Amino acid sequence: MNKTQTESKITLALQWFKENDIQAYQDDGSIYVSAGRDADVQLSTSEVDYRAELQLGNPWQDGIANNRTSFNTPSAQSHYE
Repeated sequence: MNKTQTESKITLALQWFKENDIQAYQDDGSIYVSAGRDADVQLSTSEVDYRAELQLGNPWQDGIANNRTSFNTPSAQSHYE
């Protein structure tokens, strides 16, 4: 994946977090989400990809989708098989 694609996914993921009232920010090419008073969590690449897909209006964007971390995980796939 090239730099432009990565930046696009980060932008989409940040938009998703903003629209869902979740505090998130970008630092040095990574996304961090506020996890409490003094804690921020760095998101994995697959989580950023997943949130970007949600922002694009992926058909999985229902209430159940928010409980999954990635389309590629076995536990996520088993919910829909």
